[in-house]
Amino acid sequence: MKMRKYSFTLMEVMIGFAIISLVLGMIFSSLYQETLLKTKIDKMERVVMTHVELQQSLDRIFANLIPISPQNTKRTLYSSEDTSPKLCISFDNGIDPDPLFCDEVEGTLLIEKGNFILRLSDGKPYERTIILKEKVNDLSFEFLTNSIVGLESLSYWDKSINYPPSFVKITLNRNEDYVFWINQTTEGIPLRGRK
Repeated sequence: MKMRKYSFTLMEVMIGFAIISLVLGMIFSSLYQETLLKTKIDKMERVVMTHVELQQSLDRIFANLIPISPQNTKRTLYSSEDTSPKLCISFDNGIDPDPLFCDEVEGTLLIEKGNFILRLSDGKPYERTIILKEKVNDLSFEFLTNSIVGLESLSYWDKSINYPPSFVKITLNRNEDYVFWINQTTEGIPLRGRK
């Protein structure tokens, strides 16, 4: 008995190539979509992490704000708009590698050369500039405080005001907001004791 050789017809070969090309097309398409998605996720992660790092840096400043004493003429938080909006702030910088910038320091939050910066010891012989965020074109402040009519929002906090606002909102590029609670000294609530 003779063994017969089996061979593929041209039609079977064409169908096989068509199926293989469909499978390879789906595989490469899913790999391409996965690469695009990973690129988008990486970009968003960088944006979010930049936002989180800036929030943490500013949180540290506002959490260590020097308490304002109504009797003291020196103000530890006020805004200024000489040429562009600025927020002048005095805070406890803690331990710093440079002894000139340890403990209580005066700083200014402002835009300079397209960057949002913190300038420590502004106007003094020694100063340091820290770039908090690059590519910032617009800066605005909003101060929330208690008033006779309830909560009031102000765009400017004058140096003559002898108490701190309740909240400070910093807006960068008109769409990126950072909000901070100003720690104030609180008075205890008297409780009735047992007789």
